Amino acid sequence: MEACAPLAVRPKPLRVPYVPQPLALAIATRDYARLVDAGSFDSARPSALRPLWEAMGPAIWHWQYALRLTGQTAWRARPDADERRERTLVHLTMTRDVDTWERAMRRLDAIAARARALGDPIPDPLAIPREVREAIDARQAAALERVARRQGREGGTDGPTLVPVEVRPFPPPPGPAGSVDP
Repeated sequence: MEACAPLAVRPKPLRVPYVPQPLALAIATRDYARLVDAGSFDSARPSALRPLWEAMGPAIWHWQYALRLTGQTAWRARPDADERRERTLVHLTMTRDVDTWERAMRRLDAIAARARALGDPIPDPLAIPREVREAIDARQAAALERVARRQGREGGTDGPTLVPVEVRPFPPPPGPAGSVDP
């Protein structure tokens, strides 16, 4: 009988756990825009959206939500630009575009009212940056002041006090968990 040669023992490969790397802002905004453009954002799994939210952060995420509510195209970061610079630019853009935030708030109010009436789930609230909230409040105060001046010139009436269309009660901003202050 011949002696058998010992079998070569192969070491087991080391299993290194997969640790996902955070997405770059440009990739996250590109993927977000693709989901919105394809009409599949609302049906996307939370596990697919979470990396996008983490890469964008709450401020940009809610800005994208406001753009989606108003039917505007999603914002995309430039892929070859410095990420800090892109974040600064989008912050300036989103805090100056008060009209979009106001329209988004009105649209969200209408969607929520319809959902309550039909017994559907209420949509996620919109977290508005502090600077935008202050600008909206200033606009409302100016509109009320214009009405008061107009009523003063016209001598007032015995009827109800006029309230301008642009002044309407908005829901209070979300608490600390939904805060977007940069």
